[in-house]
Amino acid sequence: MGFLEKFFLCDDSSKFIIRGELLRENKISYSSNRNIKDSVFRLLFDDEANLLSLFNALEGADYKDKDVIQIHDFGKRPSPVISLPGQVYRQILDVGKVYQRKLYKVPTPRLYVLYNGVEDFPLEKVQRFSNAFLVEQGQPMVQQIVKTININWEKGHPILQECLVLGEYSISFARN
Repeated sequence: MGFLEKFFLCDDSSKFIIRGELLRENKISYSSNRNIKDSVFRLLFDDEANLLSLFNALEGADYKDKDVIQIHDFGKRPSPVISLPGQVYRQILDVGKVYQRKLYKVPTPRLYVLYNGVEDFPLEKVQRFSNAFLVEQGQPMVQQIVKTININWEKGHPILQECLVLGEYSISFARN
């Protein structure tokens, strides 16, 4: 059974938020609570103002006008991890400059996973995509660091105070 995990990829220098989902394969059956959480999260953060608030909280920014940020949504079509950078960069780069002789600088991606599961998980955890590779063969040719933030209300992460919508979402699903 496949399930989706949300991610947000952003870059402060270019003011991009890339919102998407990774398809995960797992044989664990989940209660309907997981589906409800996912549906509520999507409804809340499909709103650009709410997503801007989340972006500001994640990045320590203070953007007021949601029009200064371009939102690229891969949520309609789950993407495998390996193709994500290509999809993102095709949408935000000037393709004509990619083949020039001098170095073409690209935005630095930052990837966040917001965890609200029931298992015990630290407040924050830094993970590397290369840890998920099936076969380790020397030094990986590509590396992406992922910051996972536990947004369960009981953990009390500061982001829940900085992004009020996320805090309200977290309170709604708090375990008593």
